[in-house]
Amino acid sequence: MFLAQILLITMPMEEIMKKEGLYGLDYLRQAFNGEVEEILDMIDMYISLVPSSIAGMQEAFANEDLKKVKKLAHKLKTTFMLFESYEALELAKSIEGERGVSPGQVKEKIDRLAEIVLDTVKNLKVDKSNLRENINKIHEQ
Repeated sequence: MFLAQILLITMPMEEIMKKEGLYGLDYLRQAFNGEVEEILDMIDMYISLVPSSIAGMQEAFANEDLKKVKKLAHKLKTTFMLFESYEALELAKSIEGERGVSPGQVKEKIDRLAEIVLDTVKNLKVDKSNLRENINKIHEQ
């Protein structure tokens, strides 16, 4: 079963959408039963893949390829759900569904999404380091 399906089965949509903040790791902790290595793998995946997807979205927008922009936004939604990044999720949904709006409005949303992802990556690197330190302390005991 895909993690996105597990998310939708185990958490009511109202609960998913009411959370606030840049991102969270609570869902991943729950999904992986606290297995820190699995969470670290997901963090690595976010850090390595999401910024390049955003860059691809920005490039597609610059090339006036709105179809590709929407496709990339669609692909990012699951990752944003898993990381409880609800502002990013709403922006991706909005970008994916855009019709009949000005290019400036779409660009504003892409730019905001890029800001969120950059901030998230910066903070995830700190969280990753802290999780790694905790693992090392446990192994030392």
